[in-house]
Amino acid sequence: MTQSGQAPILEIKGLRKEYGSTVALHDVHLTAYPGEFTVILGRSGAGKSTLMRCINRLVTPTAGEVRFNGSLVTENKRALRLHRRSIGMIFQQFNLVKRLPVLKNVLTGVLGYKATLPAVCQMFSREEKLRALECLDRVDMAHKAFQRTDTLSGGEQQRVAIARALNQRPILLLADEPVASLDPTIARTVLSYLQKINEEMGITVLLNIHQVNYAREFGRRIIGLAGGVITFDGDVSSLTDDILSSIYGGRPEDTYDE
Repeated sequence: MTQSGQAPILEIKGLRKEYGSTVALHDVHLTAYPGEFTVILGRSGAGKSTLMRCINRLVTPTAGEVRFNGSLVTENKRALRLHRRSIGMIFQQFNLVKRLPVLKNVLTGVLGYKATLPAVCQMFSREEKLRALECLDRVDMAHKAFQRTDTLSGGEQQRVAIARALNQRPILLLADEPVASLDPTIARTVLSYLQKINEEMGITVLLNIHQVNYAREFGRRIIGLAGGVITFDGDVSSLTDDILSSIYGGRPEDTYDE
């Protein structure tokens, strides 16, 4: 099936992930299309991060399959390298090299496109540096390109992490609880950049969060995940209190907001 004549960018069928006797994901089916901004909503431990890591093959599923851009994701090293470089990953704890300048962190986003020696030596061309600056400009951080990353605030570091992910030239962005450690004002700023990137560049975004208010404010499609099972998949306008109760296993007022 297609949406508006487009083929899916991501197809997940029967995905299961076990950690010993614990089942983190159970029979997950999910299809995402180009240009979507989808929020995966659920409490801590629902399986949201595991789902992201299965998509990017940071963990290996126990069963099921993931197809990205029409190709089955496997453990083949060359295929996996091609798979990963088209997917930008944004983490809760930024995953930046704090002692490096901002620009150098963003430049690491292109290492997946370089031959082994230039990648190991971190040799970058003028064109690559200009592109990295453009990515920083997308998140209003170009003026801090030569500043040490560990001198930035948490919100600024997350914006650098977004710029690094953009520098991969991704067609899919996975954002795993990117604002969990930020205060509400800064969190909204970070989420607004992701929303702007989605709208202006057409990059598909999958965003993991546990805050209902952010889901309603920024999401268009909401996927509810509870106990490793998808309990809801629909438009944000259909996110009722009863559905929230099924996602969180409690009263809507008990869900996580700011």
